Amino acid sequence: MFFVVYFIFILFNLVSCFDTTVRLYRDLLNDYEPDVRPSIRHDMPINVIFSFSLTQIIDVDEKNQIITTNGWINQKWNDYKLVWNPRKYDNITKIHIAFDKLWKPDIVLYNNADSEYTKSILSTDLIVDYQGNVTWISTGIFKSSCPLDVRYYPFDSQNCYLKFASWAYDGTKIDISTNNNSGVQSYYITSTEWHLNMVKSEKQTTFYSCCEEAYPYIDIMISIQRRPLFYIFNLILPCVLISIIALLGFYMPSDSGEKVTLGITSLLSTTVFLMLVAEGMPPTSEALPLIGIYYGVTIFIVSLATTMTVFTLNIHHYGIQGKEVPLIIQCIAFKFLAPIMLLRINKYHSITSHVDWLYNKYKKEEEELLEDRPFLKPKINNNNTSETPTTDDEKCQNDFLFVLEKLHTTMERNEFRLAEKDIRNTRKLEWQQVALVLDRFFLIIFILGTLIISMAILFKRQIELLF
Repeated sequence: MFFVVYFIFILFNLVSCFDTTVRLYRDLLNDYEPDVRPSIRHDMPINVIFSFSLTQIIDVDEKNQIITTNGWINQKWNDYKLVWNPRKYDNITKIHIAFDKLWKPDIVLYNNADSEYTKSILSTDLIVDYQGNVTWISTGIFKSSCPLDVRYYPFDSQNCYLKFASWAYDGTKIDISTNNNSGVQSYYITSTEWHLNMVKSEKQTTFYSCCEEAYPYIDIMISIQRRPLFYIFNLILPCVLISIIALLGFYMPSDSGEKVTLGITSLLSTTVFLMLVAEGMPPTSEALPLIGIYYGVTIFIVSLATTMTVFTLNIHHYGIQGKEVPLIIQCIAFKFLAPIMLLRINKYHSITSHVDWLYNKYKKEEEELLEDRPFLKPKINNNNTSETPTTDDEKCQNDFLFVLEKLHTTMERNEFRLAEKDIRNTRKLEWQQVALVLDRFFLIIFILGTLIISMAILFKRQIELLF
C-alpha cells in the first residue's frame, strides 16, 4: 500500500511539472513573432555575443584554396519578450524552445565556399532562461575560401580567416561582439596533416558602398602549419635519389653506352614527379612553391649533367681521329685536375719525341749496316759513275745488296706503320684519360652544387627565420 501511494505521488508531480512547462511554453510564445527583431526600441541594437570553437580541420584544398573545418558556434543575446517569474512556474529557470519558434540573428559565414551552407549547420534548440537570455549552441561543417601562400610548400604555414557577420542588419540593429573564448580548443581533434598553432577571434568593422552605417563582423583566424613528413618521403626524397643516380652517370664507364640513357631516364622521372606536384597546386602566378622551384632546379641540373655527359663522351672518342691533345689541355687535365681528383695518370712520352726516336733508331741501324759491310757498297770511279761488275762475285754482291735494300725498305715501312698505329693508340688513350678526368671533375662539382642548392632551397624558410 505504501508503494502505491508513493508511486501516485511521483506521477502527480511529473504531470504537474509537465503541465507547468507546457503552460510556460505557451505563455512565452503567445503572440510572439519570430520574424521581428525583439528590441525594446527600434533604434536600439541587440547585443549578440559570438564565439567559435574549432573541433576539427577536415581538409585544406590547395588547388581550389578552400579550407573545410568543423566547429561549434555559440551565440548569446537577450530577448525581452521571453522573461518570466520562476515562482509562477514551479521555479523553472530554463526552457528549451525549438529552432524555428524564436527570432535568431542572421549571422552567416561571409567567405563561404559551400553551395549547401544552410544544410551543413545543425538546427538545434535554443536555451532560454527566465531573464530572457537566449543561448544558441550549434555545430556545422564550414567550407570557407582561404587564399594560400604556397611559397614555402610543403614547409608552409597558413592563416585562414572565417568572417561571421549579420547579413541584413547593420551595426545599429545588431551589435556583434566576441568573448575571446575562441582560442580555447578543449575538444579539438588533432589533424594528421596540419598542426594547429592558434585560433584567435577579433571584432572588426567595415563599410560598404551601398550604406553609410558600419557593419561589425567577427574575424576568426585559424593559424596552421603543415606536417611535412609525408611530402619529404613521397616527393622530396625520390627527387634527391633520382638526381644522385643521374649524377652517377659521370662515374659510369664511357664504353658502356648507357651514360646518356641514364641521364634522360632520370630527367623524365623528375618531370613526372613535377607534374604530380603541379596537379595539387593552385594555378597562381603570384608565387612559385618551394618544391616546384626545387624540382625545376633539379631538372636543370640533370639536363646540364646530361649535356656534360655528351661532351665528355665526345672527348672520349675524339682520339679516334688521331689528333694530338693540346698542351694546355694536358696541363689542365693531368697536372692540375687529376691530383685534385686523386686520379693517377700514367706518364707517356710525347708523340713528337716518340716519332723522332723511331726514325733515328732505324736510320742509325741502316748506317751501321752499311759501315760493317763495305763490300756491299757499289764502287765509284773518279767520274762518279758506278763500275760495271766484271765478275760473278761482284754481280752476286750487287744482287744481294738490292734484295737487302728492298727488305730493309719493307721492314722500315712496316715499322713506321706500327709506330703510326702506336701513336694513334697513344693519342686515343690520352683523350680517354682527359675524358676520365673531366668525368670525375663534373661528378664532384655537380654533387657539391646539388647539395648546396638543395639545402638552400629546402631550408629557405628556416634560413629566413634565422636572419
